[in-house]
Amino acid sequence: MKKVPSKTSDIAEHLGISRATVSYVLNDKWRERGISEATAGKILDYVRKTGFLPNPASLALKGKQVKEIAVLVPPDALEHQKRAFFSLLNLLEQKRKSYMILPLTEDQLAETAHFIRMYRIRNIIAVIMPVNWDFTTKWHRLFGNFAEVNCLFYDFPFERMAINELLISPGSAAAGIDRNKAIFSALEYMLSQGYRNIVLPLWLYNKFLTPDFVATCGAGVKFLNYRNSSAPDLLFENGNFIAEQLPEIRKKINGPLAVYIHDDLTSAAAMTRLIRDGFSIPDDFAILSWDGLPESNYFIKPLSTCVIPHEKMLDIAIKWIDGFPFRSRKIILDVEIRRGETLPKVNCKAGAAKI
Repeated sequence: MKKVPSKTSDIAEHLGISRATVSYVLNDKWRERGISEATAGKILDYVRKTGFLPNPASLALKGKQVKEIAVLVPPDALEHQKRAFFSLLNLLEQKRKSYMILPLTEDQLAETAHFIRMYRIRNIIAVIMPVNWDFTTKWHRLFGNFAEVNCLFYDFPFERMAINELLISPGSAAAGIDRNKAIFSALEYMLSQGYRNIVLPLWLYNKFLTPDFVATCGAGVKFLNYRNSSAPDLLFENGNFIAEQLPEIRKKINGPLAVYIHDDLTSAAAMTRLIRDGFSIPDDFAILSWDGLPESNYFIKPLSTCVIPHEKMLDIAIKWIDGFPFRSRKIILDVEIRRGETLPKVNCKAGAAKI
């Protein structure tokens, strides 16, 4: 296979013609320059065979848009976000949109902004996740004067970040969920299914279980908690770590017990460990999870889980690319609960709790 030339001068040297001739042909100006059809054909045939592509920076300097869309993604995106990212790329391919993938990290954000400016990209889709750095300030400092660049913030964490300062251009928008509201809905669902003994991760237990909140749950509701491992991003290891704690918690209560686990793959690992240790799902431990991964329908038992609405967000992304006029630039979607077999309804007493 022939080596792909990196510069027009490489083509000129190989074919024994001038660099200017190659440039005129590649820019479709060979006729007006009096270059023969045979010479143009020889150059274009060589370009097709070798797969030569012009330097994108040189095209940008000539005022030509190199890519239509920049897709920004953090390397440590969550599992459900990674899947949405690849689905988005597939949709862009189907629509024949040209795109460039750039990193969304604190250290590389300045370089990303430089590439967007240099390559004259006018549309950005940023796959956002809750971050532990001052994203808003840095984004506004680097992109604040990009009034001609529109950005869609995908899976935006409305519960953690203010969006108004990020919507710099009139065509920018954000689509995502309010996770605080979604978790309240999950707790309400567990109570509505008749569970009065609910086990939560410690971070969630500390965050939500205020005296006022507990009072709204009604009498007889008992909340307990478990700890995540020191490396919660190791999903299967964390599932095993959670499962090791649950039997001791089980001894402290009577009646149906519901466990909330904040990840489908972690839930799968926890269920596998519990069943291996002789427990039953959902008789000993009913489970409500979070993510809504498609394969969670095919775990040991179909998982009851909170489904992040990626199909709706992807539809919004494609409509945004096509210039669809949304009523609001802040599009907050609801999480839906998939009713699997791991959190069946139990007998409810009169006066079921409401949140």
